[in-house]
Amino acid sequence: MSALVSCLCVTRNRLPLLQRAVECFREQTYPNKELVILCEDNNPALPQIRQYECLNDVRVIVQPVEPKLTLGELRNISIRAAKGQYICQWD
Repeated sequence: MSALVSCLCVTRNRLPLLQRAVECFREQTYPNKELVILCEDNNPALPQIRQYECLNDVRVIVQPVEPKLTLGELRNISIRAAKGQYICQWD
């Protein structure tokens, strides 16, 4: 089996861009992949984002908004949540 690739997507209040990112991820032909979506718990689109949890290769991580973390810190959380041998930023 090929190595697992973890694609990381940190999002905040940009649901249309996230939807496009998920579509592009789902169109990839590499078979062994996961998309890790990280958002904060005050994101107004959280109910829509949680709908992606039903997809086999997508995981949603919800981070408390307090204490407020930088984008780099949020990306580090998504890296720790990744299960893949390889990691790519999926923006």
